[in-house]
Amino acid sequence: MASSLLYLGEIGFNDYSFVAVFGNGTIGLVQSLVPHIVGAICSVLTDAIGVGARTMVVAGMIPMGCEPELLALLPGGGGDYYDRASSCITRFNQLAQLHNRALKRMLCQLRRDHPGTAIHYADLYRPITAVVSWPRKYGAVPLSS
Repeated sequence: MASSLLYLGEIGFNDYSFVAVFGNGTIGLVQSLVPHIVGAICSVLTDAIGVGARTMVVAGMIPMGCEPELLALLPGGGGDYYDRASSCITRFNQLAQLHNRALKRMLCQLRRDHPGTAIHYADLYRPITAVVSWPRKYGAVPLSS
């Protein structure tokens, strides 16, 4: 483990979306899962460190409100339901940002607790949001063109 790179992919999307879509959960209920999901990620990382992992990359949450499945299953109305720049569901992107902030705080604590371990955060949120918001800038053509 000491000579390997451990990549921990995005964890939590299915948990959040399942409760929101199929459990008819309110956004408050879904937000209440953040500490539990980040805690589970912490547990996995701590276990990996315990068996010798020394270099880890942990992926953050994608902009959930841009996920085609959620856009199709949870169409909304007017107001601030959709973000103007990205056309993604605002409340789910806010949830992803909440998750990512909690994840980064937890990773900072793990780094302090395990100074001999390299723990890197992979930001998936910002690059995906940028491509969705400004597709032409990145060589993509929006479907509405």
